[in-house]
Amino acid sequence: ASALRGARVLWVDDVPAGVASLCGILRALGIVVDLVTSTAEAISQLRESPYNLIISDIERDGSRDEGLRFLSQLKSGGAYPRLIFFIANLDPNRGTPAGAFGITNSGEELFHLIFDVLERQIL
Repeated sequence: ASALRGARVLWVDDVPAGVASLCGILRALGIVVDLVTSTAEAISQLRESPYNLIISDIERDGSRDEGLRFLSQLKSGGAYPRLIFFIANLDPNRGTPAGAFGITNSGEELFHLIFDVLERQIL
């Protein structure tokens, strides 16, 4: 946990109350978590601060695939932090979207993915 202290995560979700407890756990581990509710806010944050990881939902801003559009924007802009999708309804037959590090609807699996990304960068 000490190796993760100070890592920076940008979390994009239009229902912040739904992920508040997970953000709290990351913060308790010393990880800096910036929570925004829209793609526009996320792009703005990425211009202002460096991040080790992005966590995003897929359905937001009134669109069923806004998170995928966000990922596409990131990919078209060149290098970007690794992105994990954390979604409510997971269809395992669809797989992980190209360019994403992972996708899950399980908090436990999300933490495994987060630690995997951060350990690769920090250690």
